[in-house]
Amino acid sequence: LGRFDEAFERRFAGADDMSLTAPLDIYKPIALALDAQARNERQRGRAALGMAHLLINQGAMVEAEQRLTQGLASARAAGDSEIEAELLFGEGYIHHWNRRLDASFRCREAAIAILDEIGRLDRAAAMRRSLADSLGKLGRVREATRAIESAARHLLSIKAPDLATFALDMLAALRLHAGEPEAAAEAMKLAFAIGEDASFSEVHHCLVCEDRLNFAIDCGDYAAAIRIWQDAAPLLRGVSMARSSSFRIAGATLMFDLGRLDLLRPMLDQIETLLGARPRLEALTLLELRAGIRTAADFFGKRPREAIKAIPGVPGQTLALAYCADALPHRKAMVWLGESIAHAELAGMRGYLAGLHAAQAGALLGAGHIAAAADAAHRALDALEHHGSMLYRPLVWLRSARALRAAGEGIALQACLDGGERWLDTVAASLPDVYRHSFMERNVMNQQLRAMAAQKRATP
Repeated sequence: LGRFDEAFERRFAGADDMSLTAPLDIYKPIALALDAQARNERQRGRAALGMAHLLINQGAMVEAEQRLTQGLASARAAGDSEIEAELLFGEGYIHHWNRRLDASFRCREAAIAILDEIGRLDRAAAMRRSLADSLGKLGRVREATRAIESAARHLLSIKAPDLATFALDMLAALRLHAGEPEAAAEAMKLAFAIGEDASFSEVHHCLVCEDRLNFAIDCGDYAAAIRIWQDAAPLLRGVSMARSSSFRIAGATLMFDLGRLDLLRPMLDQIETLLGARPRLEALTLLELRAGIRTAADFFGKRPREAIKAIPGVPGQTLALAYCADALPHRKAMVWLGESIAHAELAGMRGYLAGLHAAQAGALLGAGHIAAAADAAHRALDALEHHGSMLYRPLVWLRSARALRAAGEGIALQACLDGGERWLDTVAASLPDVYRHSFMERNVMNQQLRAMAAQKRATP
């Protein structure tokens, strides 16, 4: 290499290290300079990667995709396999952002295959978190779990605490999807321990906090969720919307569950403003359905099947159906829920079974099949006990209780309501005073569950 080429390589290496960590005002001139200085195919491929990172952080996804495509042609012409893999991985991110989940999976899988072939096993292991995310979105939870377990083992063996923390966070989340709450808690406990030795950039710290906030919410550990949100909220000032939007939505979900509707609406307004014309995020739609901000009838419109399929990813589609099943014609709801239950069983998504069976109980009850509705309620409560619930837990108890009440199963109804009230009381006791009353009185599902329990106590 000549001196110019050696200088370019040094500048590229420095820029690559900064691509996810440096503020945009520092990284931008470096990426632009590399782009202007590239004079052969190898350099053009590398400069395109730098520009794609810049454009993604600016939210310019169309332009980023164009640069990645151009860069791939250059990297392949130059035989630069390592950069080809990085560019493919970038394309996977763009496809994921644009809800092209199959294409995202193929790009990520191809990138990892190249890195495995050229012996870049450490980088391949780091990429497997995103591959596992793709597999999870496609409903392939068992495969996703195997992929991330393999990555975590490798990253722990090479003592890469930051990357190992990301992998373990993902493993914990997948264990919840699989309905294995104890194993999930163990994975997250290890993630916290390993993370003590990690050094995170603002962007990566934000991603770790997002993982842990979602995990705490899904576990019903709202005291931990509040601590995570309050400790991490200052990070949002230094992280682009493209990198922090999901974290902001998780914070808004927390405020809804806590009954802080006064804080929820301004947060949603800010998220909508920041997202602008970008594709609607799955998490935002699910929050609106969970909170009743968007009615099920409005969500379904005239084509309910298409509305569900428009949500990217099997887990999101499953939750949307479970939240909105009451708005469907009872027979259609029964069929669709039956299909989702069968898929969840087959795919190892047992964390969704409690919510699906509870929704099935509601559909059966609406159709007048009272005994079958009670049976579905029992299955929901059994799944809740053994596998937890990705659906908001009080809704599982509420729907199950309605079916058991209609069936005249007084003892089972009392046990159901007692279980729900114990959970609410336990959570409330763990909360700071500023959230305790709103959690019990202003979260509509909690309020309805407590009202049903009070009515049962008042009935001789």
